[in-house]
Amino acid sequence: MNENNSKNKITMNLPNKLTLLRIILVPVIVAVYMVGSKYADFYAKPVFEFIPNLSRLNFVVLIIFGIAAFTDYLDGAIARKRGLVTNFGKFADPLADKLLVYTVFVLMLEQNYLNKLTIGADQMGNIFEWWMLVIVLAREFIVTGVRYMAASNKKVIAASKLGKAKTIAQYIAVILVLVFGAVTTTAGDPNGIHFVLILICKLSLFVMLVLTVISGIDYIVKNKEVFYDKKDK
Repeated sequence: MNENNSKNKITMNLPNKLTLLRIILVPVIVAVYMVGSKYADFYAKPVFEFIPNLSRLNFVVLIIFGIAAFTDYLDGAIARKRGLVTNFGKFADPLADKLLVYTVFVLMLEQNYLNKLTIGADQMGNIFEWWMLVIVLAREFIVTGVRYMAASNKKVIAASKLGKAKTIAQYIAVILVLVFGAVTTTAGDPNGIHFVLILICKLSLFVMLVLTVISGIDYIVKNKEVFYDKKDK
């Protein structure tokens, strides 16, 4: 009886603990953003003069996001090296990644709104648009559906190189948007530096969206047999 009970439980090894930490950091980021956005000096003033778009609030969010992103690399590396791959890790690790990235994307949409209210940033345009989030979420819903159908047929779908490239591109885009994307000091009168930094952000988002769409199409094409109906011979 004791032996069966020991097998029927979630294994909380080091990689899984790091994954849980990444999940816990998501509401921490939300709380920091919600509180920090209420204070103009913290929300709008830059940390460094040579990066005029990096606000104090975004800098704090960036640090927390960086810690969480590092745990993503660390838990995977440890799990593979020590052979500590578990069912919980297979479920929680990709979930933690999506929660982390998509939470920051939603906060960036909120920042678009706050920028227009507080510092008149209309002429800069939005950095992260709502339709970008729609594309990203649509891809994930479709891929999740394909995985569910494959699992119902007892088929395991391995992660593709394009999918991994998409995830890396999302991390890079989030970091660049946090560092370069906030209009903080111009009060509606952006200068050349702002335009260059925001152009870098938009290019990173474009690359991320292209990889999101291509990796989604590739995923469907390579696993199209899950849509086939089995016919009795």
